[in-house]
Amino acid sequence: MVLAGGKSKVTVGFAAACLLLALFVLALTPGPAAARSFSTSSSFGFFSGTPDAFLGEISSNNKPKCRKGRLVKVFRERGRRDTFIGRDRASSTGQWIVEKTVPSGRYYALIPKKRFGPNGRNNCRRYKSTTLRFES
Repeated sequence: MVLAGGKSKVTVGFAAACLLLALFVLALTPGPAAARSFSTSSSFGFFSGTPDAFLGEISSNNKPKCRKGRLVKVFRERGRRDTFIGRDRASSTGQWIVEKTVPSGRYYALIPKKRFGPNGRNNCRRYKSTTLRFES
């Protein structure tokens, strides 16, 4: 309906129809996907006899993104301050190796948390192995 002076009057019915259409479009629009968190674990060991490397294999809910290229750090327990020994990135199958001579001591592997997906929404959880003792 056009009023005098060229202005139009919107009817209540037309406004209600536009509002219903907008609500319908919003209802069909997918919302943000839920964030997911994947567990992480790793085998951890060294060659027996004359060990010259730490090695292991990452596993994670069958999620390849939580294995391939994942950073692994090896530490030696020393009271309050643990000593960093070395690091490696896991292969596509999750295997990793830190080549260092292993003197007597207590050691563990640490795998930091990894984020991936849109805006880092998903993550692979951090993992700390059990501590292994080696005596030469």
